[in-house]
Amino acid sequence: MIITSPVVKEGGELGDNYTANIFNKEGDQRPISLPINWAGAPANTKSFAVILWHIRGGGDEGIYFIVYNIPGTAKGLPENIPANSTDPKVGIVGKNDKSGNEYEGPGGGATGIFKYTITVYALSAEPKLPADPYQVSASALRLAIKDIILDTGSMSFNVNYNRPN
Repeated sequence: MIITSPVVKEGGELGDNYTANIFNKEGDQRPISLPINWAGAPANTKSFAVILWHIRGGGDEGIYFIVYNIPGTAKGLPENIPANSTDPKVGIVGKNDKSGNEYEGPGGGATGIFKYTITVYALSAEPKLPADPYQVSASALRLAIKDIILDTGSMSFNVNYNRPN
């Protein structure tokens, strides 16, 4: 599968509206989720799942956004998906590392340029997960989909995070 976004190219730099940098410029303004598109999914795809992740300096994985139960007919995700969304046309937002069911803007923790990856999973069925999205972490999602993955695609981009002084 081919993963793209109209707001950032593969290996490009994500704009501040989608990152933790917006806090530095606009005070308490929250970043918005970036739009994601995909193409080339298998014809028998019944559902999609998306994880936005990053390997931190200590080697652990940071999870910034999870959406699952995305309809198999979808060609992407729109910009600015609201927190706690369970919209059946878009999907269900799972739990990020900060224990929020929302998009967590990449960046923070250190100053510099960091690589983030969006992985999209084409699935042969909807994953069997707890009804409560607050219980759906990246590890729970990955465990639930391991035997129903038809295909995956990824796109990586950079975030130049500049912490406030």
